[in-house]
Amino acid sequence: MASVSFLALRPTARTLRWPLLALFGAAASVMVWGGGRKGGDPLAYHLPAAGVLLAVWLAFQTADAAETTLSSSPTSLVRRRLLRTVPSMVAIFALWTGLLLQANSGAKTGTLSAFFAAVVCVAAASSAMGERAIGPNRGGPVAIAMLFSVFVLMPAILRVPLPVDPATDSWMHLYGRWLLIGGGGVIVFLLVCLDPARRVPR
Repeated sequence: MASVSFLALRPTARTLRWPLLALFGAAASVMVWGGGRKGGDPLAYHLPAAGVLLAVWLAFQTADAAETTLSSSPTSLVRRRLLRTVPSMVAIFALWTGLLLQANSGAKTGTLSAFFAAVVCVAAASSAMGERAIGPNRGGPVAIAMLFSVFVLMPAILRVPLPVDPATDSWMHLYGRWLLIGGGGVIVFLLVCLDPARRVPR
């Protein structure tokens, strides 16, 4: 089955919306550039916002346009999801690396990357959750709402700043919270990608 999945990786990757990713990547680069103008610090808000923008693209890649037709195939749902999600993650992490270099992230590279990994996990999980709860090809809007709630609304309500300083902040603030959020996203993703005949815990 692993060899079958490997053979299906290339044709699956061809169905991803690469031109749209190029557009999102250009927009993210412009955001980082704008944040660094006139002596500004793009690491504070612009780079994290650019990361969320890349994750939005990922959220629309978890399901295939032929999802309904493929539902009867012998390949499990979790394998089909991973075949689309893994190449998407590799692509956006490559773009993220370029954004880090553009923003000259320096000592904040680690914690910003942990933040981005958490954003990606939440995007994939909430998109897959929307696909299961609402219907095929409906996960993107759910993911956008979840990303806004988790990474914009909740920090604003709880007054938890996204910018961090490795010289003063604790390990939990730098990495721990992102590992917890990202780990929760992975668990949710795997649960909602189980056989649709199974009941998923709320």
